[in-house]
Amino acid sequence: MTKSFKTLGLAAVLSVTSALAANAALIDFTDGSLVPAGDTLTGTESGGWTLVGVPGPLNNAEAGPGGIDPLVGETDGIGIGETDDEVTAVRESLTITFDKPVIITGLYFLDLFVAGDDSSKEIVEVSGDATASFEGVANNNVDTVGFFGEVGLSLDGTTFTFTPAETNDSFGRPDFALAGIEVELAPIPLPAGILLLGGALAGLGVARRRS
Repeated sequence: MTKSFKTLGLAAVLSVTSALAANAALIDFTDGSLVPAGDTLTGTESGGWTLVGVPGPLNNAEAGPGGIDPLVGETDGIGIGETDDEVTAVRESLTITFDKPVIITGLYFLDLFVAGDDSSKEIVEVSGDATASFEGVANNNVDTVGFFGEVGLSLDGTTFTFTPAETNDSFGRPDFALAGIEVELAPIPLPAGILLLGGALAGLGVARRRS
């Protein structure tokens, strides 16, 4: 095998390996530069996504608490309503749809409160291709803004809907603001990866015979 062929072969393997690698990203809804268009917001992270609010419109205009690692914190995040930046039980919901299969590895919320005696918690429910629920935790609140973050998740799919549970909420109506999503592209299935590698090597074989 010539040196050039070895180099091309290594490049092909690295290219396939790169294609198989996860593409991790943070969608930070507390970034004030993200401006919804009516009931829709779009982005390019992890292959592209569209967020829709029901009944709409989306709102992220309320000033946030400042930087909360890993979020910018310029706003509280995404909510629903002309003057309200929160998703409120039981009639409102947020649905995000990704253009490609993804894995949600982390979720962040603001205004997800819990009463001081821990007897009343606001709860976010996730449904769609994967299901989960998240409760506000008193000692996770930062400057009383109700910040909650959960990492190490593995929620697979393309469509996820966020709704507030109807809880015994001593703060008023149960609600929350969606502050951030950590997401990565789902791995390419092994057969597809093998086809990519096989195609690359076949192309290199043709190139070698011509040289």
